[in-house]
Amino acid sequence: MKSRRIVLMGAASLGLAWAMPAFGQTYPNRPIKWMVGYPAGGASDFLARVLATKMGPDLAQPLVIENKPGAAGIISMDATAKSDPDGYTIANTGNGEFVFNLGLYKKLPYDADKDFALVGTIAKVPMVLIVQPSMPVKNLKELISLAKKDPGKLNYGSGGIGHPVQMGMEMLKHRAGIDLTPVAYRGMAPAVQDFLAGSTSLMFVDLAAGLGIIRDGKARPIAVSTRERLPALPDVPTIEESGIPDFDVFAWQGMIVPAKTPTASVERLRKSLNTALQDAEIVKRFNEAGMQPMISTPAEFATLIQNDRKLWLPLIKSLNLSLE
Repeated sequence: MKSRRIVLMGAASLGLAWAMPAFGQTYPNRPIKWMVGYPAGGASDFLARVLATKMGPDLAQPLVIENKPGAAGIISMDATAKSDPDGYTIANTGNGEFVFNLGLYKKLPYDADKDFALVGTIAKVPMVLIVQPSMPVKNLKELISLAKKDPGKLNYGSGGIGHPVQMGMEMLKHRAGIDLTPVAYRGMAPAVQDFLAGSTSLMFVDLAAGLGIIRDGKARPIAVSTRERLPALPDVPTIEESGIPDFDVFAWQGMIVPAKTPTASVERLRKSLNTALQDAEIVKRFNEAGMQPMISTPAEFATLIQNDRKLWLPLIKSLNLSLE
């Protein structure tokens, strides 16, 4: 598949430049390639393109977005790992590539701990648990009760094995002690379409995919996956409030570069990223898409990854989930 490239041109520099040895000039002094492991139009691509509108001018260089979709982000991760560690290749990635894939695949072409340097987190993506409006349940307690009466009868849709919404539902099943039948699709769009057609009983959706159908009455929200309620759905309780303690599940995105990228380049990128994440227009666009800006240091990013692995890898192993 040919890569789709989108070039976002930078304007005059708005931030500080860090002295770098390349040709006696400052970093960056040429375009930066931004790898995205999913197709144009998806959430990962959206984040890259929106951030590039602010980071490009700040860095005073074009950000060339290169979509390399396929294999649960593995193609993009492999390409990023093999790129020159000179600060001119960056990528956004998530818990799929840094956490779930480690448990789902016996072998990966990249080493998540050795092949990359962490720049910082980008966004937190909460999920909403929705059910068919025709179902006789108004809250999570009633859903659990219904599921226990006839184990396996209710089914749920997801964007595929290893997708954050699928993993979120498996965590809910595990914590609630219920049996639901998974129906995996190739992406969230067909999963939502089949839900609207009545083919599946319930599912987790991110706010961007779910808010419209919730407001139109085509889906009933009964709980949100994070510890905090969502401003867009203030009357919908959290799963924790609904009786399942310590439930705080969300997808996340962060920025990485190839290992051995100069520390000064990583720091320059981090400062540009964090400045963009605090921009009012960026915050607005993220919130409209159901995402929450998440600023961190590389060390805090590493802690997030390790905590996620402690949460998810034992579950993946216990469920005997695997992909080839």
